[in-house]
Amino acid sequence: MGTTPTYSWPYPESSDYVADGATAIENLADAIDTTVAGLGEWVSFTPSWNNFTIGNGSEIWYYSVVNEMLFISGRTTWGSTTSLSGALQMEIPYGTGIMNLSQPVGSANYNQSGGSNYVGFVTTAGGTTLGFREFNVSGSLIEQANIFAGSPFTWGTDDQIRATMTLRLT
Repeated sequence: MGTTPTYSWPYPESSDYVADGATAIENLADAIDTTVAGLGEWVSFTPSWNNFTIGNGSEIWYYSVVNEMLFISGRTTWGSTTSLSGALQMEIPYGTGIMNLSQPVGSANYNQSGGSNYVGFVTTAGGTTLGFREFNVSGSLIEQANIFAGSPFTWGTDDQIRATMTLRLT
């Protein structure tokens, strides 16, 4: 019996007996079924944040992986003890690195409870780190800036960070 190099799926070789070959084909079919069943499945996770403490806030985040593509979607709702002490950043929930660093990888929405919605984006900020950004107007230019405790507004209870990202893993 041989096995495939990537998934170690068994397969019959030309020297195998018919009974061994049938068993190998059955095992191969089971292995493929198991592998494909989880392909693209959404998995819930709790983000690992930099400069951010969730406190009594709440989070609903999911990721999915298909080949080398990582998809992330979710939202964080601030509680009364949630705090941000620097630039808002999240570590990716899967993989060992992000391909094409320093480029936008998703959209973000910053919702002030009872107030306005602010459009932003998510960019890579280093090896496995994602940075949340906003748009600012400076004269006649639109510039990008990190999200901090006072930007794009002063964060408080029931405010939300929502984002959807697509990135290629190394």
